[in-house]
Amino acid sequence: MTGVCEIAPTCQFGQYFSQSSNGCARICPQNTFYYESVCLTACLQGFKDNGVGGCVAVDVQSGCSFPYYLSNGVCISNCPSSTYADSNSRVCKPCSSNCFSCLTNTFCYACNAGFDLSNGVCVASSVNCPAGQYRYNGVCYKDCPVGSCPQGNFCQRVCPAGSWSYNNGCYRTCPTKLTTNDACVDTCPAGTALQNGVCQVASQSCSSGKYFDAATSSCQNCQSPCTQCSLTASICTACSAGLTLNQGRCVSTNNACGAGSYQDSNKRCQTCPSKCATCISATSCSTCAQGFNFNGLDCVVVVAQLQKTVLTVKNVCRRNNVAFVTVGLNIIPNGLSPTQKSSFFLVVPNGKDKINFVYQWQLDANTFVVAITYDTFPTQTAVFLSINSQLLASSYSSIGYNADASSFVSASINIGLAPAPDSLTIPAAATANIASDKSTLSAVALSRLPDQEKDRI
Repeated sequence: MTGVCEIAPTCQFGQYFSQSSNGCARICPQNTFYYESVCLTACLQGFKDNGVGGCVAVDVQSGCSFPYYLSNGVCISNCPSSTYADSNSRVCKPCSSNCFSCLTNTFCYACNAGFDLSNGVCVASSVNCPAGQYRYNGVCYKDCPVGSCPQGNFCQRVCPAGSWSYNNGCYRTCPTKLTTNDACVDTCPAGTALQNGVCQVASQSCSSGKYFDAATSSCQNCQSPCTQCSLTASICTACSAGLTLNQGRCVSTNNACGAGSYQDSNKRCQTCPSKCATCISATSCSTCAQGFNFNGLDCVVVVAQLQKTVLTVKNVCRRNNVAFVTVGLNIIPNGLSPTQKSSFFLVVPNGKDKINFVYQWQLDANTFVVAITYDTFPTQTAVFLSINSQLLASSYSSIGYNADASSFVSASINIGLAPAPDSLTIPAAATANIASDKSTLSAVALSRLPDQEKDRI
């Protein structure tokens, strides 16, 4: 043990977390392979070694065979942090930006350090805690709750989605009778109260069949078929009789009607609603159909209720004829291609300024840097940065956000800018692009420019 609080790794099928080595180790000896609790000298027909001593069956058309999920070319039983298990494709897919654990790519239930959970979305923390305290999911703590550890002035969940911390390991099923949102516990920690078998912050504790709604700061009823729920009315923690809990939703254990249908109260087969791939009633989906996402309440069209993408100029500095503009965004999709990253913004100069090259790169999870090389550095001017909606609209809408040409910022450029720090350099892999012109900007963007700037661009 190092005595340092660290985020636990996600061990693959055929491995366990070894406290002595503080890492993942093979369950079976070398040259043997783990399958159904025994070590085999070779994997059975239809199965193969996953590279770490586990025998898994792989369906190349749709990821891995049940109950495993494909992640980085390997079949695993639990998807790693910042990804979620897509039961349709059997693939681990990325959560949205800032999300540590998620139910889908549009609904988070644990955030990275520095972000608070708000209606399934991780937003930048806006309230600072007193000196010596840590902020976690909107609450200030003197010590980080069990199952989390300090990361700067914030707390970070230790274990990946679908598992809980206990005795320096991560467990999918707790060996204790009680849990917090993050850990297995024998008794509820001080300041928490038992709610539906989960120790919740006392101020957020509700009676059985209800959950705490952060938006209204009140207890609300769970939605059928959930008998108990958490975070929203439709994220189930317990189900009605005859149904089984599966990834926060209640599913039928004996559907004689087959996929796409359900059995009504008269034992007749009925077709599921178009939004459902599988369902248990005319209103409750077990899994969502193609083109729909579960938003924590229901299966909704992927592009529905898009949230605004917000841009902020964080810093502007200069080195010789190069202006460096650092732009913060409230969210950046995961998995962007090199082309999307190198052309993230349309860069429009003042009409009289000549720009030779534009370089763009992602600095961190919420920041881009744009390096603008001028032919002659201007005395006083402005540059306009607008999200390249042609390249990025689909990536943003897939995580529930709007990114059109009205998502923009304007940065002031002048010869008095502070010198760029030595650490700020254009990456070798960055691609040189040319500036755009005014015709690429939307009418909305142009209408928000000051009159004098409209004339100059």
